[in-house]
Amino acid sequence: MIIAKTLRYGVLLSASLVLLGGVLFLVQHGSDDHVNPLFSQTAQMQSLSVIVMKAIQGDSSALIMLGLSTLFMTQVLRVALTIAFFMSLRAYIHVSTSLFVFAVLITSIW
Repeated sequence: MIIAKTLRYGVLLSASLVLLGGVLFLVQHGSDDHVNPLFSQTAQMQSLSVIVMKAIQGDSSALIMLGLSTLFMTQVLRVALTIAFFMSLRAYIHVSTSLFVFAVLITSIW
């Protein structure tokens, strides 16, 4: 049950952040002739701490990236909780499969 709630609330939070960032982006850049600041700034925001700081400052690109990062981290947390659940059941074949999925998720961050 906690795994389902984690997924539900993580996706809702992520969608809210992306939606807020998208609305803010349109407010800030909606009347521009050539709009492409979203992709030109992504090279400057490579760490999560920079993304969070810029999102707090109201940067629309950072809010969108924070929402997408939240969506990804929701999946990482869900798999970690799944590992703990299967460990409590002593279902080691499922633990090993979940550990493999967890390793794939973690290595895809880099």
